Amino acid sequence: MLIKLLVSLLAGWTISAIINYLADTLPASASGCPACGSKRHFAKNLLFFQPCKSCGYISRRPLVVFAVTVLGLFTAYQYGFQGITVAVMDTVVIAVYLLVIVIDLEHHLILHRVTLVGGLGFLIIGYLAHRIIPTLMGLLAGAIFFFIIYIIGQAYSKFKAKKTGQPVEDAIGFGDVTLSAITGLLVGWPNILPVLFYGVALGGISSLIYLLIQKVFRNTNVSQSFIPYGPFISVSALIFWFFTR
Repeated sequence: MLIKLLVSLLAGWTISAIINYLADTLPASASGCPACGSKRHFAKNLLFFQPCKSCGYISRRPLVVFAVTVLGLFTAYQYGFQGITVAVMDTVVIAVYLLVIVIDLEHHLILHRVTLVGGLGFLIIGYLAHRIIPTLMGLLAGAIFFFIIYIIGQAYSKFKAKKTGQPVEDAIGFGDVTLSAITGLLVGWPNILPVLFYGVALGGISSLIYLLIQKVFRNTNVSQSFIPYGPFISVSALIFWFFTR
């Protein structure tokens, strides 16, 4: 247990720093330090959690990502350890989905660069886990499932914009389609169906609770509110990957 904990700490420390660095540099709208916008130093700010040199601000995100990464890796290594190959697969899965979650929460984006690289990794993992046919069928089913939701969301956004006379942020972006597709690669067919069903259900319930809180307790106009679905798909996929095998 001690060895697994030390490995989780070391791997989580390194991987979380990479996740934080990519979350700062990949999105076009990224601005570095949340307080002053200056570029964050990889080693000082993200690896050793030092305050911003320009303004002294200490971001909570690197610490949160570090804690979540270590917890996820330790759980996988301690309770789901099935050899080095599976441990490497678990590490890749955690890293990809955490990067998706961080970027989507902060920028409302699921970057195609992230899903493309993650998809290549998931293709290999999917093949090793359940062979090629279920893997490719999962890809197709995931893409079709969320593409239909994407089309419906686009139609709703256009209708809402026309009705209100104001631009409305898309409820579902095409990044959700690509994320759903690579999740199909990971979990395969027919497992992709419950993963997406529970991801959408989790997102809907969480969105409803959030909007009710904003409306009732903060008297906020929720008509323009945006709820990212990427984190919910990611959480659903992670739960399925680790707890149903």
